[in-house]
Amino acid sequence: MESIESLVSAGMKIMKSFSMSEKNLQIFYCSCFKPIVNKYASKGFIYYNEGLMSELERGFLKQYEDGIISRQTRNKRIRGLTIIRCCCNTLKTVCGPYLLCDGWLAGPHLGCTYNNSAYPRMFL
Repeated sequence: MESIESLVSAGMKIMKSFSMSEKNLQIFYCSCFKPIVNKYASKGFIYYNEGLMSELERGFLKQYEDGIISRQTRNKRIRGLTIIRCCCNTLKTVCGPYLLCDGWLAGPHLGCTYNNSAYPRMFL
């Protein structure tokens, strides 16, 4: 069983492989991963928990629907959840900095394609 910190660390290593600057990595962490890490800490969870991940996803979507967060913020948080899930479940490196995650191919632009057709899976 993986700790949430180790999964976030793996996600950050993946993002670093996209040649992001240290400043952009810090911004990425704060916008994509920090809300997730904070929620895990507030709930007392140390290890990955799919129930909590689903709760977070529903919460982010509800915050967007209620006008609390912007579409861009929602997308960043969902992206963080997706990267953590990929690191926990089926992360495979293919074609350099591309990730194959549950059949989805994510590239440096962080969009996804499925079966080689453009489909904005991470952006909803």
